[in-house]
Amino acid sequence: MMDMILHKLMLFINGAQEGSTHRNLAIELVKHIDELKDLNIYEIAELCFVSTSTLSRFCRILGYKNFNSFKEALEKSYGFEIDYDKDYLQVKDDIDHGITYMKQIYAHSINDMNEHFQKEKLIELAKQIHEHESIYIFGNIGYQFLAMYLQERLGLFKKIIHVSADILQQDKVASRLKENDLAIVVSPRGSSTVQSITLPFLYKKEHILC
Repeated sequence: MMDMILHKLMLFINGAQEGSTHRNLAIELVKHIDELKDLNIYEIAELCFVSTSTLSRFCRILGYKNFNSFKEALEKSYGFEIDYDKDYLQVKDDIDHGITYMKQIYAHSINDMNEHFQKEKLIELAKQIHEHESIYIFGNIGYQFLAMYLQERLGLFKKIIHVSADILQQDKVASRLKENDLAIVVSPRGSSTVQSITLPFLYKKEHILC
């Protein structure tokens, strides 16, 4: 998916040394993310001011077998739409309409939570966290903020919560869990990344899932 590739690129940009060749390449790829799937290795290399060998090497750094694997991931993506015009001054849709729509979405989410909220399960989760020494949180893109907030708050109680920096590496973390470790999966929408990549390892090891 395109958001997976963007996630990998942003993660690399955040952690790479300022001014490094690969960081600059990642930045150029993000700048042209909506063009990449229609270009070949030579065109992308020229667009990003690098050689084809540097581009191929960077694809491997991102976790792809080669450039072709990277390109396949792009072609299988949902696509990328820029929702503003080129001068960045006018959104395509009326901003008041967008705000009203988001209010409706949030109101629906809150009502849905109130209707289905199960206090007993929340209490059970708190007990599990209290009783386990090693706790790991897994989830999809966007889960890190919630996980890191929980990580910080529980740190006040000297409780260590492990959060993966890269969601695409969570399967490796899951495969190393021990018998008494607690795995918490954050998946509000039940997205396929957690289900297809991380959960098989956890079920196989019979860890507790909340």
